[in-house]
Amino acid sequence: MIMKTKAKYLTAILFLASVVMYFVPFMGWERLQLRLFDLVQIGFGNKRTEEISRIVDNLPQSQMSLLGYVILGAMFAALVGAVLSVLLKKDAPYFATVILSVLINIVIVFSVLFMKQKMGQMEQVLKLNKTLGESFEINRNLVYIWIGIFVVNIAVSLLAIALPDKKRKKDTRIIYSEQPVKSIQRQYQDKLQIPVQQQKLENQKHLCPQCGNELPENAKFCTKCGQRL
Repeated sequence: MIMKTKAKYLTAILFLASVVMYFVPFMGWERLQLRLFDLVQIGFGNKRTEEISRIVDNLPQSQMSLLGYVILGAMFAALVGAVLSVLLKKDAPYFATVILSVLINIVIVFSVLFMKQKMGQMEQVLKLNKTLGESFEINRNLVYIWIGIFVVNIAVSLLAIALPDKKRKKDTRIIYSEQPVKSIQRQYQDKLQIPVQQQKLENQKHLCPQCGNELPENAKFCTKCGQRL
């Protein structure tokens, strides 16, 4: 069973793993693969190669800029999620993880579908211009791995939220278990003190204050010196 403390660090690792995926090529053509970070650069006007420039020039720059900002925001959200999952306490990091994971997943799916749609509209143009002879393809396996990272992250967070807080249970167990033990010890000590006191009274000797002669318990005068008691 996964513990809450371990879940915090596991969610941080999963967020950092998703950031690495932004730099993995998973869509494009056979001889020209694109990463999500390439779409950010394209959106900011930084074309990596001449071939990318030819392709991007056929796309609306405003849409690519918006897409670049959206993807960059999702990448920063993943970094923030990694930090929050470690710093926040109680159930706050797990709620934040669920929210951020859902938002980042939406951004990934939207970005991939957007590029697929735009490139599909340009397939004939690209082939006629002999820019790239191959079709635009998406590596679905990498997309599934990427989305799977966030699904596992959400599952871990929901499991951590459902787990009870062990520290609280341990404290209450100590509080409620010590009280009956102390009360039993007190009762046992009280019962022991009564016979001890009785035994002291029984063993106490009656002596004459004048001569020190040992006398019976109810004696009224000393039989040796005649001292009246």
